Amino acid sequence: MLFYKDISIYYEKIFPLNPAAVEFLEEELDGKKKILDLACGDGKYSDSLLTPDRSVTGVDLDKGMLEEAEKKYDQKNNIKFVYGDMLELSSVFKRDKFDGVFCIGNSLVHLTSPDKIKKALTELNLVMEDGGRLVIQIINYDRILNDDINFLPTIKNEDTEFIRNYHRYGNSRIIDFHTILKTADKEIESHQELYSLTKDELVFLAEKEGFALENVYSSFKKEEWNNKSLQSIFVFKKNRNNEL
Repeated sequence: MLFYKDISIYYEKIFPLNPAAVEFLEEELDGKKKILDLACGDGKYSDSLLTPDRSVTGVDLDKGMLEEAEKKYDQKNNIKFVYGDMLELSSVFKRDKFDGVFCIGNSLVHLTSPDKIKKALTELNLVMEDGGRLVIQIINYDRILNDDINFLPTIKNEDTEFIRNYHRYGNSRIIDFHTILKTADKEIESHQELYSLTKDELVFLAEKEGFALENVYSSFKKEEWNNKSLQSIFVFKKNRNNEL
């Protein structure tokens, strides 16, 4: 995506590593030895989960973000970054199977229809070990839809400002995600389409594709989910083939 290429050098300032997210992932993926970071961005969460007895693979569709990840972390053992589409994971990883997968940063909803999201879940099933854990984090779109939310909080630090607005096309489930990144010497504006994926809809699609829901949280601190939560964080387990 051109937008992420444009902001890749500012990404760490806009979205720094969240220690609560790292702790959450460590707990939920405890004991997992082969981890996939789906839509890995600049790779900081891939790196944060790396241990001597665990390998981590980051995959992303944006070459600019992958370049940042490789520049920072690719020299380390047991970590690699791969260009690939979450709709084609079984082609990207023909011989690899993962026992833990996480997809955070509201990445899944860049797939703009239920059919595409279902396809991504099908592909995940194909590249995961039976009994593997899957963590997905998105914005709570139940709240966005029910309360007609048209913006997310602006992210500010000493030299950047990231403005995020939502605009729905009538009653459509597609949202125009309008962003403006302001720095000392430039403005970068972008429009991206997102699908407003609700909690029950994701659970339904995941269960159809062989995943069992274990928990839904409202934050990486494992607070209970409700329809006013800012986030929706799902933990699924991949069923064994004979449980489908």
